[in-house]
Amino acid sequence: MTENELKKLSIRRREIERDIKKLLEDVAKIDRTIPGIDDEISQVVSELNLTAVELRIPGLSTDVKAQLRTKEQQLRTEKAQLRTKEQQLRTKEQQLRTKEEQLRREQEQLQTQEAQLRAALGQTVSSSHVYLDRALLMDPPSKTNMKREQLDPVAGPLIQNWRPTQDKSSGLLPELAHPTFGEVVELLDSDTEVDQAVIDVASQLCCIGADLYQNEAQLTKRVRGLLLPFLEDKVVTTVESGFAGNNVSPDWALGDSPENPTNLFLIAEVIGPHARLSAVAWLNRVTIFPLTPLLNLLPAHPVTDRLLMAVARMLAALRAGLRKLAQDHATAAVRTAAEHEVAQAGPAKAEDAKAEEAEAEEAAAETEDAETAEELADLLEAKPVSEEKLPWPIAMDARYRIATAYSLAAPNHTYRVGLAGDDSGREGVVAVKLCRSYSLAAHQRWRPWRVPSGGGGRGA
Repeated sequence: MTENELKKLSIRRREIERDIKKLLEDVAKIDRTIPGIDDEISQVVSELNLTAVELRIPGLSTDVKAQLRTKEQQLRTEKAQLRTKEQQLRTKEQQLRTKEEQLRREQEQLQTQEAQLRAALGQTVSSSHVYLDRALLMDPPSKTNMKREQLDPVAGPLIQNWRPTQDKSSGLLPELAHPTFGEVVELLDSDTEVDQAVIDVASQLCCIGADLYQNEAQLTKRVRGLLLPFLEDKVVTTVESGFAGNNVSPDWALGDSPENPTNLFLIAEVIGPHARLSAVAWLNRVTIFPLTPLLNLLPAHPVTDRLLMAVARMLAALRAGLRKLAQDHATAAVRTAAEHEVAQAGPAKAEDAKAEEAEAEEAAAETEDAETAEELADLLEAKPVSEEKLPWPIAMDARYRIATAYSLAAPNHTYRVGLAGDDSGREGVVAVKLCRSYSLAAHQRWRPWRVPSGGGGRGA
């Protein structure tokens, strides 16, 4: 059983769900049609009764009686046709319900197979490929049942956004997903002074948001005209070509490589006289979290700065976050190029690098204190609370065997996970704790260290 088979199972299950939805729509249509036919039959019966009464009137001429007899026969034929149509609809409805039962049984079987295969593969949520195929199979947003998508018992929620509950669709907090998100959060929460240029743009945005428009396009055009020159620089550039489809493109992008995208976004939403900043990340599925509430865009400045300054701080955080993401992306590109250069330098230099790394690890191991080793030993003996997939970006690191991950202190993002074997075949165990923020002393306390060979593990 492979992930490709899991993908096929998931696609088939989604197709069945769509077929069931279509069947239920057809059944509902029949249910709406049958009462109308019953009303028509009742009306025909009434006309038949009236015709029968007219036929019993004394002294009717032969021609009149013949006309009434003809009308009576036509009504009886119409009644029979309506009865036949009604019976056909009821038969079709029964066939549809039988088909629905068959599909639901197949759906349950596929769900069971999916769950078994996920367990065999060590996965607790859909892989990115399965998730993307699921998205491609979805109906348009206006026809998508979001309750069903968010509460999917097998594939998990469509979007990790804490709706409807933390248990059902929680994701990793933005400050844990990427350092830049953490810096943006700190900037939003800080008392750092905002420069006058940002305040001026915030004031103009408030005037734009508070204005009245005939349509959304007018508001969008004015907001873009204000924010494009404010956010652009050498590394954060606008995108002119299509992105997700024709006539669809983001205003700013960092030029990610399709083979190795960063998939981190800061989304600024302007909704009428309100604005909000959110963090969006690809963490095996779309994860979104608002960094600010909906802020009022009202031209109350300079009478009061209370509303304006929150908007100004949001814009400052957005600009700083975009530039930091661009810098991170550029740094990653340089690092990738350097790694490629090392790989091309030949096995001799690679061996030298490995030797230096091994010496550094041994030196670090010799300086580690026994107290920390004892803490890890206690951790290794602890019983896992629940099995849970490692959060990103830990899950993206090839050093970890993701299938071995256990949550030790949910929901505080503390994990026990096995390390992948090194060149010698040795494996270890790592304790991973993600914190929203912590001091230098905490960094030093939890710095990477190695337990002596008898300790059987490694902590970080």
